[in-house]
Amino acid sequence: DKQLDLDITDAAKQAIVDASYDPSFGARPLKRFLQRKVETLIGRMIIAGETHEGSTLIVDEDGGKLVVTEQLAE
Repeated sequence: DKQLDLDITDAAKQAIVDASYDPSFGARPLKRFLQRKVETLIGRMIIAGETHEGSTLIVDEDGGKLVVTEQLAE
């Protein structure tokens, strides 16, 4: 409904791969990690009313943790 975009920085992509890669299970651990960590962070922002229509949510890595910030639409 809010027309949100999502960008994931290269640092965040590397952190996601490092935390979820397991060659014996294929992509399943990656999918679970994204659901548990990234979707949860974004969902909490939306539920808390911390997002604005048309903005871009940016997933980044900061000190070993994934963080989501909002860049307002221009």
